[in-house]
Amino acid sequence: MRRGQQDALERWILNRFLDHLQSDPLFQFPIKISKSENPDFFVSFNDNKIGIEITSCVDPKEEAQRTADEKSDDNVVRSINLMDPTRPDRLRKLFIKTLSKKSEKCSTSVNHLLVYLDTDLAAFETAGDLLEILTSRELPVHQFDSIWVYENQFLFELVSQRVVSDRSAFDI
Repeated sequence: MRRGQQDALERWILNRFLDHLQSDPLFQFPIKISKSENPDFFVSFNDNKIGIEITSCVDPKEEAQRTADEKSDDNVVRSINLMDPTRPDRLRKLFIKTLSKKSEKCSTSVNHLLVYLDTDLAAFETAGDLLEILTSRELPVHQFDSIWVYENQFLFELVSQRVVSDRSAFDI
């Protein structure tokens, strides 16, 4: 993904996240958002300042195929094998790999990790199925106060290596 596209995606996901948080009584407007590198954003409100890192959970082969499809003159429709019994395990492994990689690279000023499930492996899964897939085994050790998982229509908060809420995020 090109840097400009990455920045736009990060801002889009941050906006969805903040839209969701506006109903949280601990989160009060007005807010100040500062772009950074590590974390991607600092969000300040009242006397609080939180660091937010945003990352995509995507298989490199799948991303390469999408890029090739975008460059093609043909109208490409990707097929997804919904009956593939390895899909849940492959999604979980991809998520764990993404989480582990970010945990190694992120500074200690990152409070919240937002993981965007940008993979066909998550397509057509219900909120309950995604929660079960992502939490079926213990998560690796990480330094984040919370991990938020976003998949087009659902937002989940994973805290202290367990699911604390299943929140349908927004109507898009």
